[in-house]
Amino acid sequence: MSARNLFVPVLALALAGCEYPQPEELPEDIGAMVVDGMVYPGTGDPQWMAAQFIWSPDGSEIYYLSSGEIIDLPDTWMIEVDIAVVDPQNATSRILATTGPVTGALQLSPDGAWLHHYTQTWDPAAEEPFGEHPEQSFIYARLPVEGGPAETLIERAPYPGEVSVAYALSPDGAVLAFHRGSETPITLYDIEQGIETELDVDGSPVLFSPDGSELLFIEGDAFIEGNALSIASLDDATVTPFISDIPDTAGVHWEGDQLELVSIREVEVEEKWYNEFRVWVTDRRGNERAVTGERDLRHEACGGAALSPDGSQVAASFYDCLAPSGFWGGCDLTQSVLYLIDIESGEVSRIGATQNAGFGIMAFSPDGSRLAYGAGFPADAGNAGDLYVLELP
Repeated sequence: MSARNLFVPVLALALAGCEYPQPEELPEDIGAMVVDGMVYPGTGDPQWMAAQFIWSPDGSEIYYLSSGEIIDLPDTWMIEVDIAVVDPQNATSRILATTGPVTGALQLSPDGAWLHHYTQTWDPAAEEPFGEHPEQSFIYARLPVEGGPAETLIERAPYPGEVSVAYALSPDGAVLAFHRGSETPITLYDIEQGIETELDVDGSPVLFSPDGSELLFIEGDAFIEGNALSIASLDDATVTPFISDIPDTAGVHWEGDQLELVSIREVEVEEKWYNEFRVWVTDRRGNERAVTGERDLRHEACGGAALSPDGSQVAASFYDCLAPSGFWGGCDLTQSVLYLIDIESGEVSRIGATQNAGFGIMAFSPDGSRLAYGAGFPADAGNAGDLYVLELP
């Protein structure tokens, strides 16, 4: 779900006599900025699979990525990435570690002591310091949140290209599941023993079941249109289909044997400036139900979405072009609206709005009372920009 969909040719719509929306009287509270200059590397994996920022278990801190030092190289340059933490109450930050140019998929161990992530190694003496060559690898590592050097767990070489770098951490934090490369089985890595075991399933891991006996995974190399989500048993690698074609996803809620995927789907409306968007819930038996109605979410594009930890609410942002410019899809003025949607009742509440900026990638606090999101300029879910925290009603 990207706000890049905003920038599409508008000439055909104008010829059809369509009128663009006017600025609405909406609540302007967009929360408090707690980080100026967060970075979003854009790994290709969505936030719900490979987070670029996450809350601490007690909600007192947010771990995030920021731009580090610029390194001059022969014929090019690169920016290191800092892993940092901020106290959202007073916006004070500190850097935990400096990593390579591609870092992401932040995930805390269950005890909150380790910050798991991946990062890309690079060789400044190489002709292509962070391109595809034998010296290159992706490293899965964990960083002690109280300070100290990162511990390398796994090196995955060569550079994975289009293969997902997302991984899954077992509920007890003992096992890390990852995808070593295209057309290879998922690997289960015992962190304390340092032992790798192959699961006879080809795909990219997403999430362990609460009891650690099953693994939700993508059939294929990455989170792309047309790939399927399935469930694998860790006992015998039996695969159970879940979603045949992955939709734009707000998140997955897995509690006991109840598994639900919450998605936002677009329905194009001919000869209108807007599209219809619906929130859907799909359970592991394939049963689906629409949460929102036909007229609840009419906008040009969806920018970002997140599911609350208890699976009861969705936060979602949508964009509209208020002032098209030229004949090639430019837009001089955009409007972004943030909604809170109740999964059970379908109630839709508008909780924020802004112009020429956007509510991008986002995440609920552990208790569901606050929403952290990246705001980009221009409005674009792939450009996090700054980190904001909004108190929810």
